[in-house]
Amino acid sequence: MNRGKAFKEFSYAWLKHASRNRHHWQFWTQVSDKGKILKYEIPDKYIKEMICDWIGSGKAQGHGIPIIQWWDAYNQKIILHSITRRKVERIIEKIRRGEKWNA
Repeated sequence: MNRGKAFKEFSYAWLKHASRNRHHWQFWTQVSDKGKILKYEIPDKYIKEMICDWIGSGKAQGHGIPIIQWWDAYNQKIILHSITRRKVERIIEKIRRGEKWNA
């Protein structure tokens, strides 16, 4: 399989996965008919699952980037409702300080 085809197939699989699993922020976004990105608030249960997924993905992918460094590098690329963003940032700050965050 060539790289272009592999990338296309992976991208389709990722889109299907993220749009069916509520712990992915992409599940909670929608593009309107006018091209505006709509952001929906993520329930706390799925916020916690999402953060656990980020932590686990870093370990599984072997890049070894701690969640704090990953968040600092990528958080502006993640599309979140303002209330959800504040909740995620509070959890990230607890992790940054080494506090428990009730995962």
